[in-house]
This record gives sequence, structure tokens and C-alpha cells, in this order.
Amino acid sequence: INAEYGEKGVTVIVWDNDKERIERMQQAIRSDCVHYYEVDVSSSKSVDKAGDVVLERFQQLDILVNNAVLANPYDLEESSYEELTQALHVNLISHLWTIKKFLPSLRASRPFNGLSGTVVGMSSVLGSVGTGGLQTYCTSKAGIIGLMESLYMQHPDLHWCIVTPFLINTALFRGMRHKFMDYIYPILDKHYVVDKIIYAIETQQTCLTLPWAWNYVFVVVKNIFPLSIMKLVQDFFGVPVAFKFIHRRGERALDSSSTE
Repeated sequence: INAEYGEKGVTVIVWDNDKERIERMQQAIRSDCVHYYEVDVSSSKSVDKAGDVVLERFQQLDILVNNAVLANPYDLEESSYEELTQALHVNLISHLWTIKKFLPSLRASRPFNGLSGTVVGMSSVLGSVGTGGLQTYCTSKAGIIGLMESLYMQHPDLHWCIVTPFLINTALFRGMRHKFMDYIYPILDKHYVVDKIIYAIETQQTCLTLPWAWNYVFVVVKNIFPLSIMKLVQDFFGVPVAFKFIHRRGERALDSSSTE
């Protein structure tokens, strides 16, 4: 997203808590339109301070993309209290901090068809349909959906876009495989997802589900049938086996904590 908007001449502000990753992004995205800041989005103080810097320098924010994610590779019993707290702060509470900070600026923005600014919340199909072993991930992604829907009901003059994709071939799920993935339910290409998100922003879509057909299958099955049937469906598609990959890898996967 940073690269795509940077190439279009749009001013992009990237927040990340990893200095080395920022340096890699600067090497990969050579554009004077993209600006980087080292920010810990799980900290309200860090968000508030960095937000002041951004608003003082750029005056206005039109689009906010919340996509920070920390995948805790252990289930509830194996996780420490600190790991559970950190994962929820990065994945979910950070959305509260950034939206609270930039909501006045977004409300004053008028980039598309008279509506105010846009907020994109990166959730997941696992926010609608939980799976075993990923309690903090499923909890936070479900929370994002609830937060965005609540904000839409209160502030319909803003554009709220909830993104609920299946697995994307980023560092978070690199190498993961599941039954039928090669011809029924493939891992999504990140460039394809970026194109769809940008299109959703420009066309003011409120919900972007990828791939739409199969994700709706899971949601429909969950809401019509008991959870025991949902468990059978997940077992059939090899979902539990696929997500055991995170546990076998035995490492914390931290994706970029960035806003635009």
C-alpha cells in the first residue's frame, strides 16, 4: 500500500516499531512522498506523541490504515500474561489509539464524494470464524470487526472499511499450507490484496472479504449450524493442521505496525 500510493504522488506516513525494518522499507520504496517514523502503536503515549508530530508537519490525514499484527505462536495455556497482553495491544488496542488520535482530522477531511476521511481496519476471516490454537489472534480480529461496525454506526459520515482476508503470503504465514490450497482455497498474493484494498478505498466499500465466496461459506455454516459442524468443516479443509505451522515454527511473527 505504501509503495502504490507513493508512486501516485500521495503523501504516505508509515509507522513501525522496528528500526531495521524501516531501513529495509526505505531501500525498497524510494519515494520522497513516503515518510517513516519509529512508533510503538501498542503504547498510547507513543501514538499520541507521534500523532502530534504528524499533524504538526502535514496538518491533515485523509486515510488511516491500521494493519499492525503480532501473531502469538502459542495457545492460551502456553502463553504468558505478558505475551497475551502485548498481542492484544498490538493487534486491537492500537486501533483505538490511532483512531482516537486522528478522528478529528479524518472528520475534517473531504477526499471522496463529500464524505470525510477513510479508516481501514485489517481484520481476518478468523475474526468471524475462530480456529483452535490462535486465541489472541482470533480475539483481536473479532474485536476489530466489532470496533469498526460500532464506529460506522456512530460516524456514518466517515468511510469505514473492514478487510477480512484469508491467509496472505506475508512473513506472518510464510510457508503455511493446507488441504486443497492449490486449487480451491489458495493463499492470497499480497499484491492482489493491496490492489483490492486500494480499490475498496477509492470506491468506498465498507466490507472487503477475500476470497469472498469461500469466506462466506465458513460464515454461513457457522451461523446456521452448531459449532460441531463448523469444526467438521474446518477439519475437512485442513484448517487446524495449517495453523499448527505457527506453533511448529516456534517464533513470534511481527508484521509492520504501520498507518497511512
